[in-house]
Amino acid sequence: MSPSRGEYLPRDVLRNPDRSGRDRAQAMFPGEPCEVCGMPYGGRGRVQRHHRDGDRLNNTRANVAFLCVKHHKDAHRALDGAVGGGARPRIAAMMRDRAMESAAVARRCRDAGWTTAEIADGLEVDPWTVLRWFRKYPE
Repeated sequence: MSPSRGEYLPRDVLRNPDRSGRDRAQAMFPGEPCEVCGMPYGGRGRVQRHHRDGDRLNNTRANVAFLCVKHHKDAHRALDGAVGGGARPRIAAMMRDRAMESAAVARRCRDAGWTTAEIADGLEVDPWTVLRWFRKYPE
């Protein structure tokens, strides 16, 4: 079972879960070059960690991409549905659809009597990701 939120996060991080997701991604994954243009990782700010599905609390390796500042902004424009769709709108739509499918699976598990921790363990995500899915993708 996953630890509760207070067991591994400092108190100031608990007040801002989006910040905690970013901090966790930074701690979990060392720097790599930009996946789009190959800009080398040169420390803070040049190449950033991007959460493909837009959920900063989903820190699975498959969900964390390394993008330079320009491509990171493009990816967020695509996720936010900006005019023009950003650099890769089909990928953003696919990531959103995948998150919605995961949310549907999580809801079915919840309806079957599973706890949030059991759902998170079954889907191999953080329990807070499951709760965020419920808020972000209501039935």
